[in-house]
Amino acid sequence: SLVGILDRLEARGLVARIRSEQDRRLVFVKATVAGHALYQQVEPRIAEIHADLKTRATAEEWQALETILQKITAVVPDTSTDAA
Repeated sequence: SLVGILDRLEARGLVARIRSEQDRRLVFVKATVAGHALYQQVEPRIAEIHADLKTRATAEEWQALETILQKITAVVPDTSTDAA
């Protein structure tokens, strides 16, 4: 489950959980310095996978993926100013 994944990332010091000051039921997840460092190490491989996936998918499949991701991000609130 997502909570289990976050528990493991937090235990490894890669993320921190931050409660919203406006609504204590909301918990934001923020990458730590160590989490950012790890991302910098793996980002080139992520870019390779992305490029490979894009060459394997048809234009229609790629458009469908983009549409789905846009729908997902449309329902996720922008919390960039909540959890500083």
